[in-house]
Amino acid sequence: TGGGGFAEVFDTSSEVRPFLPEVAQMPELPEQAVEHASQVLERHRAELMSRPAIMGVGVGRSDANDTEAAIIIYVDKTARGRGQLPQNIDGLRVQVVETDPFVAF
Repeated sequence: TGGGGFAEVFDTSSEVRPFLPEVAQMPELPEQAVEHASQVLERHRAELMSRPAIMGVGVGRSDANDTEAAIIIYVDKTARGRGQLPQNIDGLRVQVVETDPFVAF
């Protein structure tokens, strides 16, 4: 030893890790809640998507309760006359997300 080998020059016992900011883990939505919200969405999808300002719809986490599913409605923020959107559909909260126009592929 004492020959200046790799193990002597570099401390290989300490692990180098990238910096990752702490991210709070959101609890997973219960499968039953997601299934119910998906069924509600499918019953109302055609009517919602027929509105010109609505660009898309989906199921996501409620802002009011992170263990509750919600219907998410993506609305073109540049559209005029989007009309009144429901606050809930069949008892599920509706969240409106205003967004720039986009095209789904």
